[in-house]
Amino acid sequence: MYRPLYGLRLRVLGENPAAIDTAGVAVILLRYSALMVTGIPCGLAGTYMSAALRAGFGRGMTAGRGSIALAALIFAKWRPVAALWACLLFGFFQALRCAPIS
Repeated sequence: MYRPLYGLRLRVLGENPAAIDTAGVAVILLRYSALMVTGIPCGLAGTYMSAALRAGFGRGMTAGRGSIALAALIFAKWRPVAALWACLLFGFFQALRCAPIS
């Protein structure tokens, strides 16, 4: 998000859409592409949660995982690579918590 041209344009779009419009970039197209870039992984995550994790859609299916993801972002100080490691760490501890004891 910090070095590629697409990431820089998205950051400018979030700050000041008029500035990116004066640079000659299609604002609507950029917004829809950002929506697709984020929507596809979210859809895959929802499919995984309903099909593999709980084997069905039900109440309380997410069980607070959104707040855990937000805590991982805060823990990582909003840096993408650190957030990946924080999510893996939190997922590991959740897997330890849910592991059956035999």
